[in-house]
Amino acid sequence: MRNTLLKTLFFTSFLVVSANATFDKTITNFKKSGGKETKELLTLLESDKFYKKGVDYLENPEFIETKEVKFQDPEDKNKKVETIQQKLPNWPKALAEFTKSFDANKNPVSAYTSLHIIKTLYPKDQFLKEFSKFSKYLYENEKNICSAYIDYGEVLEKGYYQKSDSATALKVYKEGFQKPECSGWYRNILGSKISYIQGQVKK
Repeated sequence: MRNTLLKTLFFTSFLVVSANATFDKTITNFKKSGGKETKELLTLLESDKFYKKGVDYLENPEFIETKEVKFQDPEDKNKKVETIQQKLPNWPKALAEFTKSFDANKNPVSAYTSLHIIKTLYPKDQFLKEFSKFSKYLYENEKNICSAYIDYGEVLEKGYYQKSDSATALKVYKEGFQKPECSGWYRNILGSKISYIQGQVKK
């Protein structure tokens, strides 16, 4: 429970609640991670009713609830657990709308935001089907989003909604590892994934 609450507080910083919020926050996060902002995408964001509804559930004050959550400083395990008031978006309904957006319009921002919600707030096995289709689409269509190589490689390696395919997963991890954009943390994760699969092959 505590880990879930810590994730909740972390994710709130990813999607800041604002009385004047628009979809700029989701597109900004998408672009910062390497997503392509095109005229076609901006037109889609303006017309995609499911995407707009998803953003509403995240940012519209009408859908924001104030709840009491327990929080402990992750850097100091000896510090007392405190109960604080936290403004929380309606993430389940937002995820449902972003999923509709992707299914109807192949909206990459909806796919990207949905993956963040799933990975940050839920046990992954609760949404494996969605995790698989979002990560596959981003890997195939957004080649500068480094997390897409990690996520889709995992889908292939673990066999989420398909037969496990470590050989193709290794290719995906190597492809991401070789991209200059995927440095730092991404490169370390991709490198460890590559080493693990290669080590399994040698056994």
